[in-house]
Amino acid sequence: MTQHIKIFESVLPDAVCLAVIDRFEKDKRVKPDPQPDYSTRHYLNISQCPDWLSINMTLCRYVNDLTGAYFRREGALARATHEEWTDDGYVVSRYDPGDACILHVDG
Repeated sequence: MTQHIKIFESVLPDAVCLAVIDRFEKDKRVKPDPQPDYSTRHYLNISQCPDWLSINMTLCRYVNDLTGAYFRREGALARATHEEWTDDGYVVSRYDPGDACILHVDG
């Protein structure tokens, strides 16, 4: 059986993750999701925050190549490969115990 779920482990160094988490927790712009029927998370679109630019650039260096690899399909699924994709930026989210996100597809 062909595995269609792609797992990319250890993409970001621990130091990058810890820096993002620390900064997110201190940012006063973090707010509840405006669509509570969709998600009860707290989030911040860091790509819309100029003061997060250095972290955005760091994430881009790690994630953009990986996104291309994620969309690449082989064999019978090759026709479903996305040759072009849009980077909508980065959203950092925190899900607390009991928070939920409905089943959905991004794309």
